[in-house]
Amino acid sequence: MKKIWYALMLSLILTAVLGAVPVFAASAKSGVVSMCDESVDFGSDTYDKLDITGDAAPDTVAVDVTEASRVLKVNGQAVKTWKGTSEIPSFKLVTVAGKTFLEVTEENVSKKTSSCGLYLISGGKLKKAFDYAALVNKKLLVKGKFVSDGDNFDMITVDKVKGNTLFLTASLSTKSLGYFKIQNLKLKYSGGKFKLAAAAGKTKCLLMDMKTGKQFKSFTAKKALTVYKKAGSKKKAGFKIAANKTFEMKKAAVVKKNIYVQIRSAGKTGWLKLDKSNMVKMGGILMWG
Repeated sequence: MKKIWYALMLSLILTAVLGAVPVFAASAKSGVVSMCDESVDFGSDTYDKLDITGDAAPDTVAVDVTEASRVLKVNGQAVKTWKGTSEIPSFKLVTVAGKTFLEVTEENVSKKTSSCGLYLISGGKLKKAFDYAALVNKKLLVKGKFVSDGDNFDMITVDKVKGNTLFLTASLSTKSLGYFKIQNLKLKYSGGKFKLAAAAGKTKCLLMDMKTGKQFKSFTAKKALTVYKKAGSKKKAGFKIAANKTFEMKKAAVVKKNIYVQIRSAGKTGWLKLDKSNMVKMGGILMWG
């Protein structure tokens, strides 16, 4: 009991003297180490078990967070500083095929833009290895401007690594179907290059019905929609979704810089190709999660 009492007193004294200073522990799971994220107001986070510079020796990666800035440090050297509250970066260490990359995701609140990608540390600076912006960032897959210009921040981030494959989650605000997430998109690493696989990922809609407060389970077609047999295929599925008919979104796939969603309507399943027009009637509000 005395030990417990002394421990409590010491804790109270340290809190009184130093203030409630949080200590954030980097968490490692499935080839991904998550460091200080956008929810951190101030504090520090350090990880020293991976080689991020390519010299075959473990490096100390640290993120120092204050109210005025976030500083990324490698082996005690400042690599980049984000000042103010408008630019909010998050960091992950991603190990694939024995090589470790630094994932940096940024949201610029004032400009309503986002950026995300994988980096290496070379000469004390960030060197871009793969730019997620080529997949999203208000260009949605570069060739198609399917993303709306609202207050949403389109983002891709890695959730886990298995073998030579990164499993990604893409959060998109589309002109066709509104805001939703694609989970488990596969980014394969081979021969020193990353390539997005055409395999579909599960979808999660993040729109809430303004009247009922419930999350959308289905959509109502605004116009007649053409349905295809497979993602990327020109062969039609043999049925259309008529205007004012409902359908559910199940999966999404990226094929040749276009995005397709698997839908189910009246017991039939097929794929829709997203375009620049609004496909559905919606009366919802954005729900983060």
